[in-house]
Amino acid sequence: MVSFMPRKEFQGRYASVYFNTLEEMAKWEARAQEYNVTLSKLISEALNLLDKKSGPRPDLVKRLNEQEEEIEQLQNELSIKTELLERYKGDIFKLTNAHFAEPDLNEGDRKYSQKLIAFLKDGKVHDGYAIFLKLGVDPQDTEACKLVKNQLVSLERYGLVAETQNGWRWLG
Repeated sequence: MVSFMPRKEFQGRYASVYFNTLEEMAKWEARAQEYNVTLSKLISEALNLLDKKSGPRPDLVKRLNEQEEEIEQLQNELSIKTELLERYKGDIFKLTNAHFAEPDLNEGDRKYSQKLIAFLKDGKVHDGYAIFLKLGVDPQDTEACKLVKNQLVSLERYGLVAETQNGWRWLG
């Protein structure tokens, strides 16, 4: 058995590397020649590169934190804008259906919500809550709910809808 002793300046920093195959060793040696470095320098640099990739990089950590803060801020803004949009939809519904503020006992000519009629015409029975949601009406907005209810009552007087135990059904 031949033992190899490193030069004095390398003692304590020396390691033997065994490759799986001769071809693998030849590949590493060719790469070392390609970069004009020794095989030990190439292996050392490869390990340093692995350390850099696996360790936390302050620039990436900072960027990630900034992006997480930005995402949180954008989510808050979106939440506020979504809430505002829902409120505006409710206001638009109330404005466009204001003529149903009182039930029409004279059975005059009024424009009904086309969205309501299309929804009811699907042949299913719909409870009030489902109707409110479909129309974009907040079920806690009593004024808007009254407008929907008055339309349903008016349609019922014309024989187009009927209120059942489970909700409203289109008859027309």
